[in-house]
Amino acid sequence: MSNAFFDSTVVDASLSWMEASDWRTDHGQDITPDMRSADRHDSGKVVLAQRLRDTLASLNPGLPSEAQGDAFFKLTRPEGANLIQPETILAKVAQHFSEEITRLTDGESS
Repeated sequence: MSNAFFDSTVVDASLSWMEASDWRTDHGQDITPDMRSADRHDSGKVVLAQRLRDTLASLNPGLPSEAQGDAFFKLTRPEGANLIQPETILAKVAQHFSEEITRLTDGESS
């Protein structure tokens, strides 16, 4: 069996992992800027700002809006973020994807 994989392999593994972790996922075409219900009005924006603000408010209903704004700012502009540290979410995601891609390219099924 070939060890080659496609972008869709990574995307499918990513979405499966996120859904299993209770993350909400949407089809990319449903959130593009030209869609009426789009949360993103610019494809260059990585963070869905209103979703993040809504989530911060729902997770912290007693927190003053100024503190929620500070949390939003810190989450969207991390200072000194070091993506090499193993405790970062990126490292955890990368490890999971590596294992999932290896499993998929070795021909195992879910």
